[in-house]
Amino acid sequence: MTKYYNDKLSAYDKVSAYYDKVSAYNDKVSAYNDKVSANDDKVSAYNDKRPVALPPGPSPLPIIGNILQLGDGKQTVDVFRSFRKKCGDIFSLSLGLYWVIVVNRKECLREIFVKNGEFTSDRPPLYKPASLPPGPSPLPIIGNVLDLGDGKHTVDVVRSLRKKYGDIFCLSLGSYWVVVVNGKEHLREILVKNGEFTSNRPPLYIMNIFKNKRIISSNGPNWKAQRAFTISKLQEFGFGKKSFESSIIDELNPFLQWIQQYKGKPLSLEGILNASTANSLMQIILGKRFDYKDPKYCEFLEIFKQITMSSALNGPVNFMPWLANLPGDLFGVKADTLKLDKLIDYFRNEIQEHKNTFDEGNIRDFIDVYLKEMKIQERSTSNMLNEDQLASILTDLFGGGTETTATVIKWTILL
Repeated sequence: MTKYYNDKLSAYDKVSAYYDKVSAYNDKVSAYNDKVSANDDKVSAYNDKRPVALPPGPSPLPIIGNILQLGDGKQTVDVFRSFRKKCGDIFSLSLGLYWVIVVNRKECLREIFVKNGEFTSDRPPLYKPASLPPGPSPLPIIGNVLDLGDGKHTVDVVRSLRKKYGDIFCLSLGSYWVVVVNGKEHLREILVKNGEFTSNRPPLYIMNIFKNKRIISSNGPNWKAQRAFTISKLQEFGFGKKSFESSIIDELNPFLQWIQQYKGKPLSLEGILNASTANSLMQIILGKRFDYKDPKYCEFLEIFKQITMSSALNGPVNFMPWLANLPGDLFGVKADTLKLDKLIDYFRNEIQEHKNTFDEGNIRDFIDVYLKEMKIQERSTSNMLNEDQLASILTDLFGGGTETTATVIKWTILL
């Protein structure tokens, strides 16, 4: 009898252990379902980021909104009727960059456009502002992007538009209206005589990346302060003066030795010209030159070359910044942004090394000059000098003084 009860108890323990496992599994399933539910709530909240002031409407997709729900445009009336049944006489749609309110029924139309016409009579931003010069009619959302073609014949396209609309015309490129100016007289009038009104940088994607840092992408007092300081200090190092020739000649010797090793055989000058030109500049801004085979230097030059050759940061994302938020990296913007970060990090490391060995009585290069001025102005309320700005300016100097000079030399040799 005792054995019988022991067997029963043993069987019961096994069943109990099994139910404990099942219970634990159910707890895990329940926790997982809670996560799924929470995620669904987040997705639903993301897809329905409708301003509180707007009437109800169908849930929009990220970026494109409700465009796909409108179909091919042939059954728009039927689509609107179905929305009206579901959401009422007044509902809203997200169409790309804009929220659109759709109004049905005579009484509603009279209330909105007649009784409250003073508030609803303005044209939507799809239309060209009256103050802009003439130009081709834009498409919704993308504007005149398609008019420019594949980018290979932009000059010919602009010439044809100039013949049709005159020396000054405008284009709608994604989110922005762009004024195109032709003719020396017009350029002088707009950019020189009225430079105080036209010298600001446009709010393009590539400019916004740097958040009013650097010289080429900043505006206002910051731009003036950084530019004036940089030019004056570079001139003290002989940049742009006859005294700078000695630095160029010093770099010319290893350049010629590199060419001589080929002994008259064919060679490509592209890489060596960039490396040599960059070294002349590096002596001013970093106080040293690099061997042409230095792996870090070669990697730095390769990243810089990839950025200058890429059209990602100069393409449609500049005018339609929402494209950068699409899944993946269709336009290569994210990859190029990471490369830019690598360049800036390279200069940040150089700045840190200079800080570690800084001697106010022995100023070696542009970085030392900038660090010294930072110390002088650190208690000033109007101080605009900082390490982030310095790293960005070094990137500007390298970008503006390397590729262009190397290209001029290549054409000089060719001609």
